[in-house]
Amino acid sequence: MLHAEQRAQDVGIERGSVGFSSLFYRRAGFAPGSGATGTPTGQVALVGTPNPTPGNPSGSLGIEALSLSNGITTSNSVILPGGTYNLSAHYQGDGTFGPSDSSPAIPVSITAESSKTLISIPVFDPTTGKETGNTPTSIAYGSPYLARFDVGNSSASLTFPPQPLCTTPNCPTGTVTVIDSLGGGAPAPLDAGTFALNSSGFAEDFAVQLLGGSHALSASYSGDNSFNVSSNTYSLTVTPGPTRIISSNPPLPPQVATPFGLGVILTMNFFGVMPSCNFTLFDGATALQGTPNCAWQANGPFLYGSLPGSRRSRSGAPRTYRSRVGTAATGMRLQW
Repeated sequence: MLHAEQRAQDVGIERGSVGFSSLFYRRAGFAPGSGATGTPTGQVALVGTPNPTPGNPSGSLGIEALSLSNGITTSNSVILPGGTYNLSAHYQGDGTFGPSDSSPAIPVSITAESSKTLISIPVFDPTTGKETGNTPTSIAYGSPYLARFDVGNSSASLTFPPQPLCTTPNCPTGTVTVIDSLGGGAPAPLDAGTFALNSSGFAEDFAVQLLGGSHALSASYSGDNSFNVSSNTYSLTVTPGPTRIISSNPPLPPQVATPFGLGVILTMNFFGVMPSCNFTLFDGATALQGTPNCAWQANGPFLYGSLPGSRRSRSGAPRTYRSRVGTAATGMRLQW
């Protein structure tokens, strides 16, 4: 059998400068048991008991595996998770020596370090699908983008192309709660409202579709045993998405002798909310009187607009009917 020699004078805990709340320095020596000769080889695992990871059903946490050299392993870069637990060394054994554990375990208490929450808006080329940036100040409604929320330590910063802010399993855990204020109005939850961080310490909102106007996003991280709470904001303006208008009237003869209405179709290259029925139809430069009616076909997407009326044929030059919604306009020529 192999027994682990624990050397208390070689154990220390100090605040780390990267990644997590603390760095751990440990020198563990392993010697053959009674009657055995040779030097143990393989790895020794640092184990925390009870498991400091919230919600983990396992009774202990394997923190890091260290390789033995001449029966000794030394490291000054082991990152310990936050919490209060006992730290021990477990030797897995090799072809000559069986497994063993250090005793007694070392009690440790690791406090949480500061965290930083970052909001980014990855945007994509609609043709290639490639990400083209992640910190826009304005985007067009209906353009391809998503919202991303990263949590790292106090020195974390956004980059493009994006780089990981942490290394699994030493990443923040928990949730990020996101609210949005449109045009200075009362904040409201953004989509699901609360997003769980993945194993790489970030969450993404793929369903986001912000309405037109000025938005103030705010993300708040819940914190865990290793990272304190933090929050951040992001300002973004959503401009109107491009649209086009086409005629919905059937082909008409050069002269029309019966009353007829005018119809148009507003369409766009993206899916979103129903546009307003803000059509104006013109006879040349003269706006036609009446209130247009609209019907929305979301799976088109099409907005059908019509202006009922009694337009009768008469002699004269061809006339151009124009329709306008927002700044988009189209025309159709009729003799009447």
